[in-house]
Amino acid sequence: MIKYLSGQNLKKNSGKTCLLRVDLNVEQGMPLDSYRLEAVLPTIKLLLKNKVRVVLLSHRGRPDVRDKKQAARDKDALSLLPFAPIFAKKLQTPVAFIEVARRGALKKAVEKSVDHLGLGETLRFF
Repeated sequence: MIKYLSGQNLKKNSGKTCLLRVDLNVEQGMPLDSYRLEAVLPTIKLLLKNKVRVVLLSHRGRPDVRDKKQAARDKDALSLLPFAPIFAKKLQTPVAFIEVARRGALKKAVEKSVDHLGLGETLRFF
């Protein structure tokens, strides 16, 4: 198990996939490229520099799954899709947005993707 990230211990993980849980729980109306996003950039850069494929996992808000109409509105309002172009711009690399509803589908989508950086849809939609 890796305790600290450094180029030295990442070289042996080159070509592998890292599921990186990040905090993108930014409230509606707040700027999306906040300190939470900025704080994770050095870690992502280090992983990409060492040729580790990165899949970002997070959530945003708490969708109401009991009310179907509200759940549909929440899906748009709480999606992580708006973060994909922000990460792409800040990291100067393409970001694959992975919108799946099942864990097995997430694994398949990651395996199919040619991008080295992926962003999964809000975990609370699963």
